Amino acid sequence: MRLTELVRRNMIKNMKQYYLYFFSLIFSVMLYFIFSTIQYDDSIGQAIQSSSSVSTAFLVGVIFLAVIMLVFVLYAKALFYKRRGREIGLYQLIGLSKWQVAKMLIIENLFLLAGATLIGIALGLVFARIFLLLFMKVLQLNAEISLEFSGEAILQTGVLFLSILTLTTIQTILVIQKHSLVELFRSKEQGEGIQEERPKRQAIMAGLGVLFIGFGYWLSGNMMNAFLFFNMLAVLFFTIFGTFLLFRVTISWLMERIRKRADGHLSFKNALSIAPMIHRMKSNAKLFTLITTLSAITLTLTTGAYSLYYSTAEESRGMYPHDFMFTQSDAEQAESFTALLEDKEIGFKAAEIETVNKEITMEGFDQGFGIETEAQPTTFAPFSQLQKAGINVKAEAGEGIYYGTLGPEVNVENAVITADDQKVSLIDAKNMYALNIDTNYSVTAVDDRTFRSLQETAETETYTTVNVSDEEERELANELYHSVFSNVDGDDLATYVDRFKQSLESAGMLIFISGFLGTVFLAATGSILYFKQMTEVEEEKSSYRTLRQLGFTVENMVSGIGRKQLLFFLLPLAIGLLHCYFAIQSIDFLFRTSIVVPVVISISVYTLIYVFFYVLSLTNSRKEVRAVLGK
Repeated sequence: MRLTELVRRNMIKNMKQYYLYFFSLIFSVMLYFIFSTIQYDDSIGQAIQSSSSVSTAFLVGVIFLAVIMLVFVLYAKALFYKRRGREIGLYQLIGLSKWQVAKMLIIENLFLLAGATLIGIALGLVFARIFLLLFMKVLQLNAEISLEFSGEAILQTGVLFLSILTLTTIQTILVIQKHSLVELFRSKEQGEGIQEERPKRQAIMAGLGVLFIGFGYWLSGNMMNAFLFFNMLAVLFFTIFGTFLLFRVTISWLMERIRKRADGHLSFKNALSIAPMIHRMKSNAKLFTLITTLSAITLTLTTGAYSLYYSTAEESRGMYPHDFMFTQSDAEQAESFTALLEDKEIGFKAAEIETVNKEITMEGFDQGFGIETEAQPTTFAPFSQLQKAGINVKAEAGEGIYYGTLGPEVNVENAVITADDQKVSLIDAKNMYALNIDTNYSVTAVDDRTFRSLQETAETETYTTVNVSDEEERELANELYHSVFSNVDGDDLATYVDRFKQSLESAGMLIFISGFLGTVFLAATGSILYFKQMTEVEEEKSSYRTLRQLGFTVENMVSGIGRKQLLFFLLPLAIGLLHCYFAIQSIDFLFRTSIVVPVVISISVYTLIYVFFYVLSLTNSRKEVRAVLGK
């Protein structure tokens, strides 16, 4: 029999093992090709303000996707070779050399990868337009885009194919050369036992796992101070190391306590669920830790991106409280602009805000992140004029409100600002701006009497603000604003509409790329857990035959297997979600609106992916058990 014929028969025989792996590869290649196509398409950049970032963003996405695919393929192949160890050993036993066996597996791998790559590229060509329309929808762009065939994308996808093929070929050769016949025949029985530890030491390590995670969670909610960077590193260390101890020691220790409380007499369902988990927990600890940590990071990034996108309008308004602003030197342009608005019958409200800049000293004032400020220049503006311009501000004489803090919550209980011997007691500090950020970063709002006193010893700068009444007319007003400055030397100030579009594009690109990358990553981790479970089912076939001889039914066995697999999928899912919750809580200050909706959506998608793989694993396990028992 020729080697190619042997390869063909092997692929047909092992199709039930490979089909999920094959479809996962096709989807990943399709997404990789689409990202590469968008990366090299110039027409997209022309339709987007931040055009230079489009190519960079998709390049980063392509790199991350390539890394995910490489790790997924290598780990999946390792599990496949473990399941097929006996088969590989038989080929050598009937006379094939190690090189011939390796060559057969390499050809098999070549066919799988080439097929997945060609189908993925073909589907990418078909669905690229749909993905692009979705991308434009997310960015709220109505421009006409003509997506063209990209030779660079084909070449880049080809390079990925060759990279995966090269690495998997090396992996195959190492597997064949490294293992003896005896090791191949016993590959399903290797390395699952656990090493007994002293009970006291095990109990201490189990407690440390919980304490480390708890401390990491606590620190994540109290890290906003001058040591922010070191606190972040500490959170990562304690959470990751605590997670490793949790999986390696704590969970198996708890399960061992359950078994000992039952005096070793576990029910049949527990014998097929708790006992195997105890037996395999240490060998799975690294895998669980890696999947849990990376899943939590992925979910946090995806949720954060969605939350930024969800709160774009509020974020933009916090930085640009006025639709349009003019400096004192732009008074002529301000008049021209308001005249154009009146001519187009666009409703608006214009106001003037006088400001003075002063060097000040500060007492008891923390701007956020533990950064105390003693002296700095700041801008003063009167309450009355800010109110007329649409800023909701109210205070008594001698009091002030500070705009432009670094952190979300600032304690101003004993904060006092002094300028020209004038003392102002701060009653509030806001993480937003009273004037558009392009004009002034920090503003202290004071009563009119205090402002007039400060005005006597400083030059006054007057700003004109214009706010459009109808939200739907802002786009037209924005075009008129920039047209006023088209023939004027120098740059015009950015507007709320400009900022909103820029933020929407950035957040939109982030959510589009991170959303699909997150889905691919979570699907890859779910697939790995699925392959791991199917490998364990393969290893336990002899046990099922024994149990059947003892009188247990298929349903009895499937019920126990289902509980074990539920634990297997639930543990990394639940702990990953818990990590994600505290991570989101720690960065909640970045968002000006409630992020409940994006968090619920992201968590739901994550959970559904794992539920899908759990159901798939249980369904195929049932088929395997029935096949073993001849049912």
